[in-house]
Amino acid sequence: VSFLFHGLFEHEEDADSGIMDPQQRMTVSRFERFLSLLSNQGFCFVSPQDIISGKLSSNKNYALITFDDGYQSSRLALPILEAHMAPAIFFVSTDNVMTGRGFWWDTVYRERNKRGVSESEIAKEQDALKLRCHEDIERHLITNFGVASLDPDCEVDRPLTPAELKQLSHHDLAILGNHTRHHAILTNYPRTGIESEIQGAQEDLEELTGLIPSVISYPNGNHSSLVIDVTRETPGIELGITTIHQKNRIPLPVRNGAMLQLSRFTVWGTDDLLRQVTRCRGEISIYGLVQRIRRQFRK
Repeated sequence: VSFLFHGLFEHEEDADSGIMDPQQRMTVSRFERFLSLLSNQGFCFVSPQDIISGKLSSNKNYALITFDDGYQSSRLALPILEAHMAPAIFFVSTDNVMTGRGFWWDTVYRERNKRGVSESEIAKEQDALKLRCHEDIERHLITNFGVASLDPDCEVDRPLTPAELKQLSHHDLAILGNHTRHHAILTNYPRTGIESEIQGAQEDLEELTGLIPSVISYPNGNHSSLVIDVTRETPGIELGITTIHQKNRIPLPVRNGAMLQLSRFTVWGTDDLLRQVTRCRGEISIYGLVQRIRRQFRK
């Protein structure tokens, strides 16, 4: 079972500050409790290489911990990972690291929140922007909020710096992953754009850290047969992770790009953590089933 996190909040008040989209509202203490629950439920923590090796037993429960985007606050997880000897993948959108710009959804949330816009209306605007390429999204932000809005507000919402990313890459339990160059929702792009976003992030990460990622998570979970084809052709990448909520059965099939479409659960700080652990162990995920049906209709 793979689990998705983004940044971590050190304090509950940070999630309520309005300076960034609180997303899953996952605090450091909740993250620690979640890993403890997984351990108590008999899960073994694994790395991408453990999966790629094909040596995992079908008689055990495994957990893969992942962080998307490249928030500097994801480093708050390191002491907890060390306490549980749990590897984690840190998927990085490299342009944010290299430019220091904040993440666009946080800009929308912060600026609209300042103007008294409701959370439901903010979510509608964010959803509409997810249908655009990154250049269009940036134009939207500058037009509506000004160039300065592209900058993060403070430590809570900023991305990793190049130096922090390099330091993270040397941690024994941290594995870097590709999250495209511009957090590109790849189904909005033609083949050339998909190639540029994935390969560009591979090259950036190699330049920044000396490492070539073997795993990618598709921004927003969006993928298609074209995205899978391009990913398969990208040197170095052997695993791809989506946001379809269901378990991954062992042994993992190697045909039809299945290794590039691993499922993943989103963990919510607003929901009971034990219930979420129990739910992910269930035989059927209704949410995951609905997602798969919708994707089949889109194809």
